[in-house]
Amino acid sequence: VPAADILRPWASTLSQKLVTDLNGDVRGNCLLGSKGVIQNTLTLTGELDSGSGSLDAREWLGGIAPYLGKRQDLMDISFNSLSHNMRLEKGRYMVENIEIDGLETQWQGNGSLGLDGTIDLGINVKLPQGFTPELGQWSFLADTLRDKDGRINLDLRLSGMASKPQVGLNLGSLQDAAGGKTGEAVKKGLGGLLDKWKNR
Repeated sequence: VPAADILRPWASTLSQKLVTDLNGDVRGNCLLGSKGVIQNTLTLTGELDSGSGSLDAREWLGGIAPYLGKRQDLMDISFNSLSHNMRLEKGRYMVENIEIDGLETQWQGNGSLGLDGTIDLGINVKLPQGFTPELGQWSFLADTLRDKDGRINLDLRLSGMASKPQVGLNLGSLQDAAGGKTGEAVKKGLGGLLDKWKNR
């Protein structure tokens, strides 16, 4: 079923951004009544997956745009597959273990979207192999943040309203990732980079 048809009544913001056909097994129940009664009592659980598609995340990830330089296209995610366990209860769409296998990036997330338009979502993104974010004077630190495949991993937190969420970086995970591979001078520079991100 087209994703928009499924999501429009419950997560209208997401339905406008996700283009793919969803397959799944979903079951649940609710009390019949007004729209408010239905939304507050609706409980759904299931598994959803899809083939190829796209997710326009530009509005959500605008906070990291300066670091992507010429690769602003990375926020328009074309993917090979998407899968996750879903649960909707007490007015919140719980996103559990969502995985998006992008053509250039990989995304994993956990959190929730509220039927009231709020969002609280943690996302780990693997940037393309060899890609270096625009880090200004701290660009030399990029190699300390790469995994064994040469890819930088960022942990993001989306909060606030889903239509235009606040985007934050999990600074602790960045420091942990680089800590074992850096000397004192580099660690000091990393601290400066994290302070720069923290204050944005």
